[in-house]
Amino acid sequence: MPSLRNRERAQIIPMFALMLILLMGFMALVIDFGTIFAGRRALQNAADAAALAGAKELESQMLGGASSPATAALKWAGRNGVPNAGATCAADGSSTVTYNQPSATTANSWEVMTSRLVHLTFAPVVGVNTICVQTKAVAVVTEAMPAKIYPWGLLAGTLQTPYGTPGTSQSCESDPQYCFTLKEGAGGSTAGNFGILDFTCQNAGAPDYNYWSFNGYGSRPGESIPGPIPGNSWTVCTTPGNKAEDNQPLGTWISQTKANPPASCTNPPQPSFECPLIGLIPILKETSWPNGRSTVTIVNFAIFELEGVTSDTQGGNGHLEVLGQFLKYANAVGPTFMPGASGGNFTPGALGIRLIQ
Repeated sequence: MPSLRNRERAQIIPMFALMLILLMGFMALVIDFGTIFAGRRALQNAADAAALAGAKELESQMLGGASSPATAALKWAGRNGVPNAGATCAADGSSTVTYNQPSATTANSWEVMTSRLVHLTFAPVVGVNTICVQTKAVAVVTEAMPAKIYPWGLLAGTLQTPYGTPGTSQSCESDPQYCFTLKEGAGGSTAGNFGILDFTCQNAGAPDYNYWSFNGYGSRPGESIPGPIPGNSWTVCTTPGNKAEDNQPLGTWISQTKANPPASCTNPPQPSFECPLIGLIPILKETSWPNGRSTVTIVNFAIFELEGVTSDTQGGNGHLEVLGQFLKYANAVGPTFMPGASGGNFTPGALGIRLIQ
């Protein structure tokens, strides 16, 4: 008669075999799903890069430049492991770009679809040999965050690199070579002009200068910009005088914001337009400031971060300098581009490119 121990052993062996089969099945499922997930991630990376590259070329095309979005998109797909255009889920298992055209449903955007037929390792035991993995990305040319347009101008010939990188050793706060003087102090003017612009040419004086310094031109009804710039240009007036009464409030605002910045001001590698210290500085065509109140021509914009107001070097009379660091050139600025992803016209600010799918 079998002993109790033998009967228990006879029961355990089938249970162990069943558990082993289930465990192996689970491991097979994990391996196949891992293969599918890795393939999808690689395809999505390629589609994202390709769509962004296509949208970048589309932006150039919108601004009147020669461009080839499809060629650029395919190039960047290739750099991310999908080198060829082809049929959806080609039978040989190669990764292909299966769609590379403007989006049919979203204005000013570029769409890229990628696919690959993934051969499975264990799923064939249940009759599933392959799975078609497809991904899609859509990048749109749209407005970046609305940007302040500061009431200072820099002559085109004086704006050279280096580009600042806030929060690093290559920044105005760490190295003076990255600091640009946006408004001259006492003794630094040319024929009474200290670098201040009057966008409306209405000789409104200090109130407008004060408002634009904090809020930017374009933030009030009726303040518009002919655009896009570059492409077009914009003639504005200069404002003689140092506006010393506005220097200290501006300096206080800058120092307080730098001491307690919102999160957007500390995002690497460069702050976004959400940061109150980021704005657009007009770049001027003229080689020198004219005498007295006159006009200058804006031909471009550069993205700057306000750095601070210097201490007075002319006997404490309040004629301070406003400093900033050059982050990059804006692609274009103006309120009259084609509608963005959300409809309507572009607000004053730099064009941006972003993935929406």
